Amino acid sequence: MTVEEFRAPERLFKYLSPARIGILTDQLIRYTPMGAFNDPFEGRPEIKGVASNEATLSSFAEAIPGELEVAYNCLPTEVRARFPLQQWIQSATPLMQKQQGQFLAMLGALSKQLIATIPNKLDDVLGVLSLCEVPNSLLMWAHYAASHTGFVLELDPRHPYFNTRRSDQDECGHIRQVSYRDVRPSANLTDLGGTEMFLVKSKEWSYECEWRVLRPLKDAQHIVASNGEKIHLFELPPDSIKAVILGARASTTITDQARLAISTNSNMSHIQLLRCIPDESCFAINIVADGNR
Repeated sequence: MTVEEFRAPERLFKYLSPARIGILTDQLIRYTPMGAFNDPFEGRPEIKGVASNEATLSSFAEAIPGELEVAYNCLPTEVRARFPLQQWIQSATPLMQKQQGQFLAMLGALSKQLIATIPNKLDDVLGVLSLCEVPNSLLMWAHYAASHTGFVLELDPRHPYFNTRRSDQDECGHIRQVSYRDVRPSANLTDLGGTEMFLVKSKEWSYECEWRVLRPLKDAQHIVASNGEKIHLFELPPDSIKAVILGARASTTITDQARLAISTNSNMSHIQLLRCIPDESCFAINIVADGNR
């Protein structure tokens, strides 16, 4: 078990609008491209360049002998007969080194074009499942569960579903905590790790207490079109769901649908049905068992 898995809380929560109540019957959950989130800085650190000038020039120097050998092999046979390969490389290397400035300028222009495309490329291939540490956040209920009319899934982050990565270097398939910072990540692309790329947000979002799972969108089990965009849906194992918490303003329709979905599916019989009740004295909600189940 890794440090990240060990640190994961025993419970995590997914806030959902009433429109997503069908998740209890189809067991499909959306993974969303970061560009569709309401924070415009999602997955968008400041990328200063592809690599530092020092690293770039070092790679350039390492590549010179190989490139000169390729050029040498293209020379006429009579020229190669007069100049052995090593003599060619020795004499031509200084000329190549004089081109370092032009090489950096050309690479800089190409880097700007490349960097500008990275956010959209990531949005095309990567989706995120966002979860929360707490089930009773007034702001989370308001923002992500349609003003308390929706519901929350209580999920088990120790379930194998939340650790399907293929190696320690895999950015996808495992649960990780979001870091909230005052300073936006800023570095060359080669110096940015997965945390800086995918798991850093402004401290203004710290109330979300977020954990994330990333998955390749190509692995989605279902893709549906909605308002001109593709919705990527992934299967959610029923035994990873521990409870369904109905919002304080959840309608009778949503409540009945939740009760029916749980009671008629033997794979979901373990799921608790809970309800939010506004506290009579404090700005808080209390989560209690649904008395009519």
